[in-house]
Amino acid sequence: MKIIGGFLMIITLIFLSSSCGSGDNPVAKAKKAMKEVSNVVDAAKTMSKSQTVFQESADRMEELKYITPASKDELKAWLPESLGTFKRKGFSVGEQGFAEISSITGNYVDKDDANKKFDINVIDGAGEAGGIFAMVYTSQFNRDFEEEHQDGFSKSMENGGRKAVVSQNNEYKTAELEFMEGKRYYIKLTGNQVDVDDLWEVVSKIKTEKLPGLEF
Repeated sequence: MKIIGGFLMIITLIFLSSSCGSGDNPVAKAKKAMKEVSNVVDAAKTMSKSQTVFQESADRMEELKYITPASKDELKAWLPESLGTFKRKGFSVGEQGFAEISSITGNYVDKDDANKKFDINVIDGAGEAGGIFAMVYTSQFNRDFEEEHQDGFSKSMENGGRKAVVSQNNEYKTAELEFMEGKRYYIKLTGNQVDVDDLWEVVSKIKTEKLPGLEF
């Protein structure tokens, strides 16, 4: 268990170091770490076969390598045109800067208050590159932390069986929510003039569990 814990720490450190200078783009953060993470995975498999979170994540990565990523048309068909009072104002498909990863981003604005808006970024972890990407992020959602400051907070949490990382800035009235769906899709919601509870409400309406290829 100590060995597995050590590998989890290594992956976290690789991820954090790779995020420097990459902005908010999750693929940019993960892309730099992929080669190093792949080496860590190979070493971990050799040294331990126990049923741990790390081992399960590594096994899932292997499964995802052989799954065909969702197509652009499938992702566009899934992305709703409206979510309650929020209406979709635009979207982009496959523009994460990494050709082997399938993704879509939707932009939504509240029809009753144009200041309230959010973006949802969905990245498919299927395929060889996507599988490593999914494992990098899965390790992040197994952290247990909480930070509070004058203007807001950031923390790990669980809601409806989903392990997530959330943050909220009360001064600027912004919020972020990140989680993995079906051990395959990375989901990130970023909102303005909304809070974390509002973003969870969006998740309940957008039905991320119905993404292409997920069986529930």
